[in-house]
Amino acid sequence: MNSVMRVDIMGGTVAALLLGGIGYFTINPILTERRETAARALRLAEIDTQTAAAVDALRATTHALNASKAKAEELSVLPQAATNRNTKIAEVVAQAESFGLEIQTIQPGTESTGERYSRTPIDISLRGSIAAIARYLHETHEASSDLEITSLDIRAAGDKALVDAVIIADWITLKD
Repeated sequence: MNSVMRVDIMGGTVAALLLGGIGYFTINPILTERRETAARALRLAEIDTQTAAAVDALRATTHALNASKAKAEELSVLPQAATNRNTKIAEVVAQAESFGLEIQTIQPGTESTGERYSRTPIDISLRGSIAAIARYLHETHEASSDLEITSLDIRAAGDKALVDAVIIADWITLKD
């Protein structure tokens, strides 16, 4: 081989290496940036999906909260003050009598005080039909959100059509 040809081959090799190096150092960052951009786009799509799910959950929770608030406003029954004990007992008696129940005894217990509310147990002994007692318990549950039945004992009375019921209910009142 002659020396000109060697120089040409060497020059061509150097030129190819230079072009390859220039190509590698200019094209490789562009390709890397495209891969990173595609990865960021996927991550953003995931975040968008998660955000949409979180917004939907927040809307559902807000809707449920508003529905609960509306229901609470419909009830609008706030605990009474404990000084209204006689009024509450009169309500319990009147409600039982409205179902044809005979009050045997009604005895309020000792008030126990919590942080915000007080509880006064009311011991009620009734006599009547099982159906009347069931209706009374249902109506008490529906109408008196401040009266919580904690114990119920039903026994057959001397008359086969009647039963005796002993109900212990906690009357929940505002702390004095």
